[in-house]
Amino acid sequence: MARRRRGHASPLGSSRRGERKSTKLWLLEGAIVVLVALNGYLLYSVMSTEPSVSAIDHSAETPNFDMQMIQVEVLNGCGVKRVSHQVREYLRNQGFDVVYIGNAENFEFPESVVLDRRAGNEVSAASRAVADALGTQHVIIQRNEDRLVDATVIVGHDYRQLRSFEE
Repeated sequence: MARRRRGHASPLGSSRRGERKSTKLWLLEGAIVVLVALNGYLLYSVMSTEPSVSAIDHSAETPNFDMQMIQVEVLNGCGVKRVSHQVREYLRNQGFDVVYIGNAENFEFPESVVLDRRAGNEVSAASRAVADALGTQHVIIQRNEDRLVDATVIVGHDYRQLRSFEE
């Protein structure tokens, strides 16, 4: 007489074991899917170019930032001698870091303008602060990573209306 092994004695016993095995296998596969999804999410969040909520620049909402951290260049766009020197001194007295002065590409600028070199979709708070200090409303977004400044001031023919010439 052949010996029967325990657990294999009846078809009922083997279906329970198969049921347990399929439940364990299902749980293991579910855990793998969850881990792969989590890994994909983490990889996406690291590779994403958009800033996360914690990395968003709130300087536009809080204008109390350090003016010395704002680097500015001043260009003469009207041809009047030493006009960029006077604007440089005024901005430095206001607390801005003026790192360069020179001539614009031409002297035909009718109005003074602040070029925002670091803006995203909206004018940055740094460029707005420079424009407010000078008393001009003309701010143009002109991103340029090659220029190592936050803002460029081009002094136009309306230079006498700037706050730097009122004092």
